[in-house]
Amino acid sequence: MISAAAIVAGILNLTDAEFFNADRSVMAARESQLLDTDFLGIAVNAPSEIATAKRGKLPLIMAARFTGERDWDVRLKDNCILVGTDLHDGSVHFAQALVLEKELLSRGGRRKAPRGTKPEGLASEAAQLTELDARDKLHIRWNTGTWSLGVISYDWPSNTVVVNLKGDQPLQRAPARPVFPAPSPSGTKAKGDDTALPCYLP
Repeated sequence: MISAAAIVAGILNLTDAEFFNADRSVMAARESQLLDTDFLGIAVNAPSEIATAKRGKLPLIMAARFTGERDWDVRLKDNCILVGTDLHDGSVHFAQALVLEKELLSRGGRRKAPRGTKPEGLASEAAQLTELDARDKLHIRWNTGTWSLGVISYDWPSNTVVVNLKGDQPLQRAPARPVFPAPSPSGTKAKGDDTALPCYLP
């Protein structure tokens, strides 16, 4: 069984031009390649650097290879979460990777009807390459920044990729996060001794 790193190096090794124009002519041959590999899981790749003044999206290409049985039990569309971490301020953002926002709004509180019994003759293997626009899905502020991106499909985590956004604004210093509980002087601190370390036990 090959690793996600091998899929990134051998199949998701797109050029910048291909990342930003990932149509069927780019994806179809790579999808066939993916189907012929000994891989089960999810892998992702993206451009390592994007000039925000020249580009309007952050393309994350996701490769998924799975069995028909897995797809029946855990549908990729319904169980795929895009995860992004802003490496500047440490905030983590989530979004449904393959469900459009319009679909989420129209669902309301409706429940899905049960699908019945598992059919005979499910595919032994399937492969899919999909482009996700991480900027749109995660509502990324489109200027200077650094993001780590990955996908989780039920119990399958993908690899992560780091993307540097090059904008015209310098990064602002991230504010210090509060400490909880508030530090209290340790019991061994002598009166007037400012060199003792604070105690963070609650």
